[in-house]
Amino acid sequence: MTWQILTNRDFQLFVLMNFFQVFMLAFFNNFTMIFTEQLIPPDVLPSLAKSIMYGAGFILPQLLVLSSQRLLQDFGYYKIILFTFYLEAGMALVMLLLGAQHYYFLAFFLTISTVIIQAAFSLFGLPLADIIDIDLQKYKRSSPLSSMVFGTNALFTKPAQSLAPMIVLTILNQFGYEQLKEAGQKSSPSSLESLHGVMFYLVCLFPMCIAAIQVLAWRPFSIRNSHTVDTKYIDS
Repeated sequence: MTWQILTNRDFQLFVLMNFFQVFMLAFFNNFTMIFTEQLIPPDVLPSLAKSIMYGAGFILPQLLVLSSQRLLQDFGYYKIILFTFYLEAGMALVMLLLGAQHYYFLAFFLTISTVIIQAAFSLFGLPLADIIDIDLQKYKRSSPLSSMVFGTNALFTKPAQSLAPMIVLTILNQFGYEQLKEAGQKSSPSSLESLHGVMFYLVCLFPMCIAAIQVLAWRPFSIRNSHTVDTKYIDS
């Protein structure tokens, strides 16, 4: 049964796409605060505004999901998830073209990216449930393989939670981030400028490149009209 799940093309595509979504979630959850503190001067964005920004990254995704039920019924999760990938890549490209000196847009970009990625991730139970439905019908099973599908998905995507911080810290440490933490404000302006440049490129290029990969992985996903039918099996 596990092999039947693993050889399901839609499941393979979903797991690949989901792996990178978990990667981006870990990226923003672990580094948004660091990037904000380093790239946006305190006289531009005071601590209160930054606190509101961080709070919005946790609250707004839930509100967005709750308010998008009509969109899910009209368009389905496939189109909505695909749209979020295009939106992420587009915003990252605009941010890259604008440059790091546009502090308010950078703050907006970091916040909205976190919100979109988290909100889209909240919808990922729906394609998994559809995969379970299709598997149930295809193999005429007596009961759905909910636990196996969700568990196998988690097995392949969980490593992304650790991989994202590991890769980012390795890159940052190559440009003196570890020394910056130890030296505090005593770091030389040139090394600090170099580190900030790398941080900015990570903020822009990671979402842009990964969203492009997700588009390539998600477009061939074949279950696209499930919002027009009923019941889905979701493991509780």
